[in-house]
This record gives sequence, C-alpha cells and structure tokens, in this order.
Amino acid sequence: MTNIEALYNTCNTIINTFYPAEGPMILALANANMASDDDYVANDINIIKAALVLCGGFVATLQIEGDVHNDTDREAAKRNIYWWALKHGLDPDEYIRPDTVITDRSYLW
Repeated sequence: MTNIEALYNTCNTIINTFYPAEGPMILALANANMASDDDYVANDINIIKAALVLCGGFVATLQIEGDVHNDTDREAAKRNIYWWALKHGLDPDEYIRPDTVITDRSYLW
C-alpha cells in the first residue's frame, strides 16, 4: 500500500462518507514531507495527522450522485476526529475547527 492509499483509507475510516480528492491528499502528504507513491509504514503518525487535517476541513453535509445520497452528521464527524486524535496522542483541538457563524450579512455578496 502506498502513502496516498493509506491516507485515503484513513480519512474514510475516520469519516466514512469522506472520499478525499487526490490533489488535497498529495498536498497534505507533501506538507508532511512524504511522497505519495512511497510504501506506507504501518501506524505512521504523519498519515494520521494528514488525515485529521483533511477530515477537519471536510464540510459536505449532503452529496448526491445519481441515486446515491451521503449525509454527514457533523457532530459525529467531530467526535470521530476527537477520538482518533486522542488515540494517537494528539491534541484534538488542533484538528477540530470551530463552527463559523456569519452575523454581518456577508453571505449576501
């Protein structure tokens, strides 16, 4: 298994409705100084960190492709990110983004 395959599968394990695109995965691996096509080393913390970053940025709540619908429970996703971070000795607050509330009507422009 390669690093990019491991990252993809780890993201999908953390949030089972998340199928990250190749570009963001390559960027996340590059930011961790890892080559996407190198062989995966089991339990590499850099793969976990990259997956948590990508999962923390996952915003889709409903995806529709043909007859397939995926709805994401954001609170459950946050709990999963929190659990995975703690499981690997990481600070969950570094990976869970606070909800953003727009109060100045900037959504109108």
